[in-house]
Amino acid sequence: MKTDIRHQAPHHEGAARSTWGICDVLDDHEAVHLYHDLLRRISRAGEITAIVLGALMFAGLAWLVLGQNWENYIISDGTDMYCYYDGETDSVSYVDPLADE
Repeated sequence: MKTDIRHQAPHHEGAARSTWGICDVLDDHEAVHLYHDLLRRISRAGEITAIVLGALMFAGLAWLVLGQNWENYIISDGTDMYCYYDGETDSVSYVDPLADE
């Protein structure tokens, strides 16, 4: 169905006629269906991508939180001696505070 609203604007002699307001897109039903199918496929791919990325982010967060050893820390008794406690091996070792300088 074509919609022509050119009759609303006055047309003067010698002026070029405009096709503004005429919608020819709906005349090609096959193209509209192909475009609709393309948009549906892109939408489906976006949904699947969002689900996969969400699952990967959740797995990465779980690995960061649960896969780390949270019992490692540095002990200081107020002197110049610093010790490092390793929670995996349950060992204490001396750390030289001036080693970075």
